[in-house]
Amino acid sequence: MLKAFFSMFLASVATFVFGSIGLVVSLFSQDLVIRFAVRPWGKAVLASCFIRLRVKGVENIPPEPSIIMYNHQSAFDIPALTASLPVDYRMIMKNEVLMIPFVGWLSKAAGHYSVARDGGGGDTKQLKVMSRGISEKKQTLVFAPEGTRSATGRLLDFKKGGFLIASVSNAPVVPMIIWGGKDIKKKSGWVFKPGGSMSVEFLPPLRPDKSLAGRKRIEKLEREVRDAMLAKVEERFRDEEASAVQ
Repeated sequence: MLKAFFSMFLASVATFVFGSIGLVVSLFSQDLVIRFAVRPWGKAVLASCFIRLRVKGVENIPPEPSIIMYNHQSAFDIPALTASLPVDYRMIMKNEVLMIPFVGWLSKAAGHYSVARDGGGGDTKQLKVMSRGISEKKQTLVFAPEGTRSATGRLLDFKKGGFLIASVSNAPVVPMIIWGGKDIKKKSGWVFKPGGSMSVEFLPPLRPDKSLAGRKRIEKLEREVRDAMLAKVEERFRDEEASAVQ
């Protein structure tokens, strides 16, 4: 328990320090916020909590603007994500995150986008803004299609907003599998176990089908992305079960 409190203190200090740096750097460039505040913050939080991070498949991130979609199991997914992404990006997050001191301020400074909790396609104006972010500003977007953390680690139903953006902007989708956070901190409560390891894996990109249009195009892309992520998540669960038996 003492180690957990010590880790929480160090992570809070890191959040304060890099949040402050981000606010200053944002006066010059939002991309610099990602490089000099957000990415170092993620690495500092993981180090503060004695978490080792392994990254695989970075070569699958295309050079052009894309949408990176990740599975969401734990609050520690975010520092793992920010520490591992080698490109400049903008996250799509819940409106509530912007209300968190320093984390919300840093998110605003970095130019991240926010949407309603349901993560669906109802916020038409914001979806158009994000689509222009890809097509006009050449931004890579990062999105959790489940819309919230999974209490069991299994994939939840996907929200369609991110797939609508991909379809409209014709951007490739890179499935991203984050693993290990659920064993460090579960969805409910504040208790977490410092130490352990997490992994991030980028899967090959999937592109919207140009031969289709409208709902069919969106649904096919969603199905392909979900199938790819589901196969990898279930593979990880089988590996864990096999290790437990040994």
